[in-house]
Amino acid sequence: TCAAECCILFYDRSVFNEEEAESLYAIMQKDTEKQANLAADLNSADVLCSFFLGAGCTLDKPESFGSDNGLLVLQLISELADRENFIAECDDHDIKTGFAKRRIAAAVSTPLNAKAISSSLGSDFGVAKLPTTVLPDGRTIQPAAIADFMLVAVRENSEASATAHELAQFLTNSSSQLLRLQRTGLIPTDTTLAYNDDVRAQFPAVAAVYDQLSYSTSINSASGRQSLFTACNTLGNRLITDNYDSLQACLDEYCAQLRQ
Repeated sequence: TCAAECCILFYDRSVFNEEEAESLYAIMQKDTEKQANLAADLNSADVLCSFFLGAGCTLDKPESFGSDNGLLVLQLISELADRENFIAECDDHDIKTGFAKRRIAAAVSTPLNAKAISSSLGSDFGVAKLPTTVLPDGRTIQPAAIADFMLVAVRENSEASATAHELAQFLTNSSSQLLRLQRTGLIPTDTTLAYNDDVRAQFPAVAAVYDQLSYSTSINSASGRQSLFTACNTLGNRLITDNYDSLQACLDEYCAQLRQ
């Protein structure tokens, strides 16, 4: 592997301190005098699914999403989507623009946007793992993001196997991972870099990603990924547009798509 990625929280330090950034409740309750306290893309599986995973649902058991915990998560998300100080449909471009114009105070996004957001916020740039949140029954959960890893593979029966291995080693070594981090923002998987104090000081998104990775899971199959992304896109659209008869009906449809 040569790069790791999962959703994290970016925030304006002139609005929130580190303690406030750890809690979704604190983020949403504060009077920020901005267009939005928080922006995210509820159409995205990376965002939407993190709440379900944090509540104990598991990707290898789609039926777990239809449990009582799943319904509580859906209630939480629907209430969040209805808040005036939350932007529920905000892609990477909108998030970067929102921070640049100081219209949003925090956002859930990919570490690939760290460089642009840091450039906009300057000394006010803050980044952390996803904030904890409270379910309607009073339990506090830690959202568990979906983790992605960039792999470099060599075909076993390649006629140029030796050269291919040399190239793979070059692409994945520590120096290349550091250069990739500096130029593109891709988070290294080399732990000598990921836990290096100087690297973390220069690229704080590295620490945020690794904090979040300890609460994350990965998708093992392409078909499972497609089912999840399709289901989350449908559910997110329904919640954003209020296009549903009941939360239970939404949840039933979501679970049915996950099983496909």
